[in-house]
Amino acid sequence: MLKNACKTAEVAILTVETGLTSDTMLSKSMKTNFTITEAESVDFTTKIMVIDCNIKIVGSGTSYLQVLHTLNVVQILNGVQFDQMGHAYNVDHYPIQFKYCHSAAGSDISHNPITSSKQCCISINGTSDVTVSNKMALPAPAMCYHVGNKAENNVFEKNIAAKSVKMNTGTLYPHGGFGPSFLYYWPNNHFIGNVASGGD
Repeated sequence: MLKNACKTAEVAILTVETGLTSDTMLSKSMKTNFTITEAESVDFTTKIMVIDCNIKIVGSGTSYLQVLHTLNVVQILNGVQFDQMGHAYNVDHYPIQFKYCHSAAGSDISHNPITSSKQCCISINGTSDVTVSNKMALPAPAMCYHVGNKAENNVFEKNIAAKSVKMNTGTLYPHGGFGPSFLYYWPNNHFIGNVASGGD
């Protein structure tokens, strides 16, 4: 169960599907000051963001995970924290990237906090039929969730990008280093119930 694997942040941001309620996770003072119920606002209910898991990959400043040319292979990546991943100012060196996998139907990338990223969060290029859900990114320099060329029928559901910030590049780095939380170039992808909070 995710409750035993991860610590809960003292911020109210993203609900994680653990079966727990905010009542079990927030102190009385947090509930009094910050909790908004669904009855008060469906769009702005209190959210919890899980940011620390027992399984953690810590980068060296140039580390990244790239799923490359695994044609028609199901990929499952759940419950792993990526900390200090990505290689700043290098295109295609993101904490998690799917590249030229064509259809990866059945692939599930979920419940993976990305913390202190050096660049971006997750990028999907030339890959279709991937579900990215319940991901958390804090902070997120440059584009956070990115869908590139020839990537379609991917589902991004219940993800958060908190503090998407501009990368000060001074170069012609893609997108001028600006930090859009959700950026896509290819149509026919699905974005459902995602949250962007506190970005530039």
